[in-house]
Amino acid sequence: KRAYEIGVRLVGSEMCIRDRFIIDHPREISPLAKSHRSGEVKLVERFELFIGGAEFANSFTELNDPLDQRKRLENQAKLRELIVGPAAAVATPFDDDYEVDHGLMYELSQWWADSGIVKGRGIIKIGAAAGEGPMLRDEEWPALLRTAVQATGGKSTIMCGLHYKDTLRTIEDAKKAQDMGAVALQVCPPIFNDPSQKDILDYYGDLSDAIDIGIMVYHTHWMKGGRIETDTFNRMRDFEHVVAIKWSPHGDGQVYEEMEQFVDRFNIIDNTVNPVRCHKLG
Repeated sequence: KRAYEIGVRLVGSEMCIRDRFIIDHPREISPLAKSHRSGEVKLVERFELFIGGAEFANSFTELNDPLDQRKRLENQAKLRELIVGPAAAVATPFDDDYEVDHGLMYELSQWWADSGIVKGRGIIKIGAAAGEGPMLRDEEWPALLRTAVQATGGKSTIMCGLHYKDTLRTIEDAKKAQDMGAVALQVCPPIFNDPSQKDILDYYGDLSDAIDIGIMVYHTHWMKGGRIETDTFNRMRDFEHVVAIKWSPHGDGQVYEEMEQFVDRFNIIDNTVNPVRCHKLG
């Protein structure tokens, strides 16, 4: 898997001077390709030809197994069903010594679930920006997440916020959150690496390939490096586990109505002052 990722980056770089085929792609980025004949469940039969660093051919064995195709689409649909409704960004409670108060966090999480923020009706976000997520130590946020998961007893969609790390560390944190019981992630772009649109696309594609839970892309366009163009969102359609976008327009020609084209593929979570408009647009 790592060799594939490195290869794709080399092919896309100006330093690539040799022509090559890229074969055996991850299933998550090629949802309409047939599963690999070797039996490796995470690979599909697809190849790309690059000459001089540019793509000249893109071919795959078409998925004509209706059961396989249905399973993939159903998985996306199930993940989308979990990321709906109002999102309660839970503030992280601290005691007088500025240590995380897990007892109070347990009570807060139970209160949200008992108040109606349950699966299919809302999201409980743990370690998001409003919950001090970027400031929590690497040993603090997993324990905080585990507390919320235990408190809600499987009744609620627990989403964990991941913030601004590089690809490898984001994947490590995502797997940890998945193991702790999160059913979804809110993931910001890797802004401190000053990413291009291709970098952002690769970042979310690699993350989708690495985990089995839902991903909500956080469009933090007000931060340098956090701007995502509409075409980049469109190219994320092939990422199986990217199922939602927390969105507001970046203001440079991007308008809200552009997101209508995605309502059959992504849940658009409103991040403006007009959630009614978001509902009207699907």
